[in-house]
Amino acid sequence: MKALRIKSLHIYHYGKFSNRTFHFSASPVQLIYGLNEAGKTTMMSFIESMLFGFPKTKKYEPKTGGVYGGVLEAEHPEYGVLKIERTKGTAEKLRVYTEKGEVKQGDFLKQLFQGTDRALYKAIYSFDVFGLQEIHAFNRDKIGEFLLFSSLFGAEAVSKLDSRLAKESERLYKPNGRNPQLNQELEALKQLTAKLKQAEAEEAGYHQLLEEKRTLEARLAAAETELKEAAGHFRTIEGAIELKPLLNEKAALEQAIAQYPEQARQFPADGLHQLEKYESHLHPKSAQLEALRVKMAELDKQMQKLNPDKEIVAKETLIQELSAGFHMYQSCGEQLAAIQAQLRQSSAQAAAGLEQLNKTDENELLNMNTSYDYEWQLQQAVQQYVQARDRKRQLDETFELARQELEDAEKAVHAASSAILENSQRKDKEAALKAYDEAQGQHQEQAKLREQLKFFERQQAKQKKTVIAAGMLFIVLFLLLQQWIPAISIGAALIVYWLASGKKTPSSRNSGEPRQPMTDISPAEAEALREALWEDDRNKQHLITQRAVLQQKETAYERIIQQFEQWEA
Repeated sequence: MKALRIKSLHIYHYGKFSNRTFHFSASPVQLIYGLNEAGKTTMMSFIESMLFGFPKTKKYEPKTGGVYGGVLEAEHPEYGVLKIERTKGTAEKLRVYTEKGEVKQGDFLKQLFQGTDRALYKAIYSFDVFGLQEIHAFNRDKIGEFLLFSSLFGAEAVSKLDSRLAKESERLYKPNGRNPQLNQELEALKQLTAKLKQAEAEEAGYHQLLEEKRTLEARLAAAETELKEAAGHFRTIEGAIELKPLLNEKAALEQAIAQYPEQARQFPADGLHQLEKYESHLHPKSAQLEALRVKMAELDKQMQKLNPDKEIVAKETLIQELSAGFHMYQSCGEQLAAIQAQLRQSSAQAAAGLEQLNKTDENELLNMNTSYDYEWQLQQAVQQYVQARDRKRQLDETFELARQELEDAEKAVHAASSAILENSQRKDKEAALKAYDEAQGQHQEQAKLREQLKFFERQQAKQKKTVIAAGMLFIVLFLLLQQWIPAISIGAALIVYWLASGKKTPSSRNSGEPRQPMTDISPAEAEALREALWEDDRNKQHLITQRAVLQQKETAYERIIQQFEQWEA
């Protein structure tokens, strides 16, 4: 019987319980306690009733009406979660609901228990007060042992097991020994405890690194904020520096333009000569002027694009101060780079520590349980990891062996397939051998027919002599008795019989002639053909065997893959 783990009970009406639900944890041991008359025995009786049927007494039937029974929800390793519902009205009804939605009857439950009946269940999983009559003389440890072994073997067998358990205990553990298994496990536990203390000491240094990391992160955040502000001021200063030459040029141009009206009023004495001179240079100057106009238009466009912000110009003093503090900004940037490098180094050390502790979050280390129970669970987890690693190595070796055997089986199947004759060649050989066998068969049938014909002729000759002798005897008898008509009739019949049996049928004559078998194959060639066909049949049988072996190897290979999937799960 595979283990059924009870998950919950839902009681419709049973004893003192009415419409009650009880849930059990996933722990392998469940403790149910309460005052006297709290319903502990009723709950145990309800579990037994759900599994094996209601008791014959009416002790737990509801007094005020209602459905008598309930539902027991259990988890089975093969069928998953099962719900066993049993109720009793005029007749007892049992239904088992599977995880796939199927509804089973009582035969499924019997098959599930595999022969476990109510008596065996009560002997193993429950006991009453009569098995506890001598329990008052035991201490706490003896009580636990008594309850365990009395539930398994009965109260009488407990005393017989004490001596055997004492010997087994001495074999497993001795206070001053080294070889027993528990002593070795305790020594390993001491070593693990020392390693744990060392890990705790290293954890203190790790907390210090975390504190330094938080401080550096705060300084880094402040430096980044200051860096962003300095970068904004720096961009403003660079824009102002780019606009400063244009502003100076603009002021110079405005001053030059303001001087032209005053010079125009003072016409020189040689103005005509200068005018002619200027007119001679007018065309190149016009070209230069047009070029300057184009350049001026481009400068106007650039000036429109580079129209300075008055607020930025007003902050020229601040820009100069920030420009003077640019070297300090660079120094802060270098310090920030050093802090970031130190922070990355600290982060790498923290990540290495987390990886060694198999943690992904630092808060998990702060909330880590360092109790003895957790240490024991950690030891068990390490043992499970070692077992899983050994299992992985074993599965790898088995997988390589199964893969090699599968490849060998595939090669053997390929070799066996190539040794088989093609259908056309086999049909030709079979047709030639069949023709030879038919010819030999006809020759044997003709010989057998001739033998049968000779035997038939001998029998016919004997029969003929017997009939003639009997006829002559009857003729003599009738002649002696003077019965002429029967004697004449028998004589005529003998004559007719003699004439009829003396003729030989053409088919008999033809069948007596020997006929030689007609075939173009010699006996040696026929034997060679028969040997080739026999060899081909043997190769086919060998191919079938190799295919069966290949199927077995494929099944074994798939089984190894399933074991890999189970190991990964």
